[in-house]
Amino acid sequence: MRSKNTSILNSEKKVMEFLWQKGAMTAKELAIILYDECGWEKTTGYTVLKRMVDKELIKRRGNNFLCTPMLTKEELQNREIDIAVNRVFDGSKDKMIASLLGNDLTACDIKKLRQKVLEFENDDLDSAEV
Repeated sequence: MRSKNTSILNSEKKVMEFLWQKGAMTAKELAIILYDECGWEKTTGYTVLKRMVDKELIKRRGNNFLCTPMLTKEELQNREIDIAVNRVFDGSKDKMIASLLGNDLTACDIKKLRQKVLEFENDDLDSAEV
């Protein structure tokens, strides 16, 4: 089994998008959609689905191989961010944020970041009181 720390490929993201939009589907239904939408041969679709099971992105069960996502979109985004932080910034979120801040952020971007920091601070204070 592959590690959960393996980044998602674009092909896998396409499959996740279909599952988030349409809900659980059989592997056969997904293969048909992937052929219609992406031009993938059935074997390609099944190969991608197998890889996604190995990465614990989807779960297949039953005789029809019903596929369901194991992560919400937000959970996947957070997982991808963690992988990138570990790979690119040696696990340092503050280095990542400093890198982002060094780029061309708009006043609106900075305002949103300040709001997020305030929300995190308030959450920390609320959990400390419990």
